[in-house]
Amino acid sequence: MAGCTDDINQERHAFWRAREEELGSPVRSFALGRYLSGREVAGPLWGLLYLTEERFFFHHFPQQNWISALGGGGAGRGGSPSSQEVVIEVPLSEELVLDRGDTPGPLARLLGSRGNPSCLTDPTGRDRPFVFSVEQEGSSLLDDLAATLGSGTLDGPGTLDGPAPSEGPGVPE
Repeated sequence: MAGCTDDINQERHAFWRAREEELGSPVRSFALGRYLSGREVAGPLWGLLYLTEERFFFHHFPQQNWISALGGGGAGRGGSPSSQEVVIEVPLSEELVLDRGDTPGPLARLLGSRGNPSCLTDPTGRDRPFVFSVEQEGSSLLDDLAATLGSGTLDGPGTLDGPAPSEGPGVPE
């Protein structure tokens, strides 16, 4: 059993080393999650969410289930996004605001969602909001993303995390 665990750990480390070499930057945090909406790809899709110092990524790996195999819907034939590899990159900037959303209710948890929908919003309007959820309990990804963005974090709808505008440095008394 220990040999199997060692093999899995070696594969995981090799995967992240290769990803970091490809990106040219270390991966600071990662978690299992879902892309819900906001880019040219239709969601929801399951995959990996990961964070570097300057970018946030969603990576969906190709999959084929028995229903799509019967219907002949493969990636080479214009299949659904779930049958294709999808990588979405969100460049991080000081303008982005992270909204952690509401905690999922009992129905959402019953239907398999552990994470609350979170949203990266560009208030300048250059990009549509990027909506995702972290589905891995105990993950530090949202905290790490919030720390990377600085004070541009909403902790639930409409609650700005950080000092109130009348309390921060540079605000006249």
